Amino acid sequence: IESILKPFLNDKYYRFIPEEEPNYILNYFNARSSGNKLDLHIDSHIPYVGEHIFMMQVVFLLEKSTIDNGCTIVVPGSHNSGKYTDRSTEKVSYLEGEPGDMIIWDSRIWHGTTENITSNTRWAIISTFSQWWVKQANDIPKGLENYVYKTLTDKQKQLLGFLSIPPKDPIVRVNTKCGYDFLRDNVNEF
Repeated sequence: IESILKPFLNDKYYRFIPEEEPNYILNYFNARSSGNKLDLHIDSHIPYVGEHIFMMQVVFLLEKSTIDNGCTIVVPGSHNSGKYTDRSTEKVSYLEGEPGDMIIWDSRIWHGTTENITSNTRWAIISTFSQWWVKQANDIPKGLENYVYKTLTDKQKQLLGFLSIPPKDPIVRVNTKCGYDFLRDNVNEF
């Protein structure tokens, strides 16, 4: 995943951690099974045209994903439209897959799911990764239990957003992006 996401999401001006490390963050995550159809939408929240990507979804299929049990649908090329979806499903592609498959897309692409018309589940783990400066949809740093935090590596803490927490006081710290030394110097803050 890292080798795919880094070229798109790493900030080349982020100089506080080694260049070869990812400096993007986990923005949102959940596990879900399809039920009702999920209307087409974008997860970037803002449609725009351009080469610069600031959010990407990574979906891990835990069960077989088919048109009948609620697979993901996308509108090819819609990430380049600069528009919100019109919710029309005339030009969708169906992203069917097997357990263990991984699907990755630009968060600007119009996507949703079909309705699950079977009696079976279709579980998947959805992870949204974003550039470090995008506000996380879940406050992972505040929500993580301290005993879990203590077991994490610096790289894992960075991916969870601990190096891009906004400062509480601009007199103490003015920079929003930090390096691994910030984790050691502020150990009591977490």
